[in-house]
Amino acid sequence: MEQRLERKYIINKNISSTDFVNLFNGYFKETYKERIVNSIYFDNPEYHNFFDNVEGNQNRFKVRIRWYGDDIKNSKLEIKVKEGLFGKKIITEIQNISTTSDFYQIIKNPKNYPDLDTSYIPYVINLIPTSYNNYLRRYFESFDGKIRVTVDSNLKFKKLYNFKLPKDKELLDFDYSIIEVKYKSSDEYLVSKIMRNSPLILRKFSKYTAGVLAN
Repeated sequence: MEQRLERKYIINKNISSTDFVNLFNGYFKETYKERIVNSIYFDNPEYHNFFDNVEGNQNRFKVRIRWYGDDIKNSKLEIKVKEGLFGKKIITEIQNISTTSDFYQIIKNPKNYPDLDTSYIPYVINLIPTSYNNYLRRYFESFDGKIRVTVDSNLKFKKLYNFKLPKDKELLDFDYSIIEVKYKSSDEYLVSKIMRNSPLILRKFSKYTAGVLAN
C-alpha cells in the first residue's frame, strides 16, 4: 500500500480557514462539518514517545484515544506509526464508553491492537495518560480528491497525570492554528506546485508534545 505524506504549517489564529483556502484560488472545497476534537495521549512513565518526538527520531509512534464533541461513548483508539516523512494510522473503534476512566481497560486489553506488530504489545499495554487537548477542526479536499487539508483552531492543552479530564479553566490556550496537508507520496509534485507561491512556512509541530509541556 502506498504511503501517505503529511506537511504541517502554523498560522496566526486570527487567519480564518476560509482565508487559507482562498490563497489557492478555490482549489479546495470543504468536505465535512466542523467539529470539536478531543484527544488523550499515552506514553510510558519514562516519556519515551515524548523524547523521541523532541529529539526528532525518524521511527516513532503515538497512542491516543480520540472522540468528537461530547460523544465520548463512541471513541477511537489510534496508533500513529511514523517512519521519517511516511506514516500510517491504526484505528480501533471503541463503543459504550461512559467515562474516561473506562479508557484504562481499553489500553490494557491486547485484543484492541489486532493490526499492531505483536512485539509492541507489552509496551503499549503499560502506557499511562500523559496529555489532553481539544480544538476545532475544519476539513477540506482538493477538487480532484488527491489532497486533504485540515485546519485546527482554538487549540487547548493540558498535561495529565490520570484519566480525569481537566476543567476548561485549567487548559492552556495556543495562540496559533495548525494546517495539515495530507497526500499520497505519488502526489508530492501536486502539493509542491500548489504551495509554491504560498506564504506558509513548513514547520514541525506535535500536539502531544505541546500537551506534555502544558503544566
